[in-house]
Amino acid sequence: MSGGGGGGAKADKNALPPHIYFAARDGDVPLVMGYLDGGGLLEAREEQLQYTLLFGACLGAHESLIDTLLEKGASVNALDSQGCTPLMRTAFFGHLSVVEKLLQAGARTDLKDKSGRTAMTWAGMANPHVPAVAAALSSAQQSDEPIAEQQPLPSRRSLVNVSKEPPGA
Repeated sequence: MSGGGGGGAKADKNALPPHIYFAARDGDVPLVMGYLDGGGLLEAREEQLQYTLLFGACLGAHESLIDTLLEKGASVNALDSQGCTPLMRTAFFGHLSVVEKLLQAGARTDLKDKSGRTAMTWAGMANPHVPAVAAALSSAQQSDEPIAEQQPLPSRRSLVNVSKEPPGA
């Protein structure tokens, strides 16, 4: 029989425990690796947005964890509940070095979310002040060269230090 739904229900092995997702987002490599070494699934999904560990590491811009997850075979083109990829989410937050890393790992720039938006669209929605992200995505769409062999882009630090005007200014 199925469907009971009380507090004693078995945990779904494909579900990513919230504390492990947050560990990935916060860059807690030992906790994430302990989860994986203990039999946790690399492509497990958290319940709300269906994010994987790679989404968490990308959203937190934790490059060493991203490298580790990609080396273990994490899907660079995984889709969340809205049809977004880690590249789309990362472009939205303007993490240039992570965008470049995902492109090098084979992230597709032609994929569209459920609303028809690409990573390029996401990059422009929240970060019009970060043209380097859009430039990296545009360059990747037009070239088969790995991003590392293309013209260098500004450092992430120079992009993060952009100050915002106070509301009503």
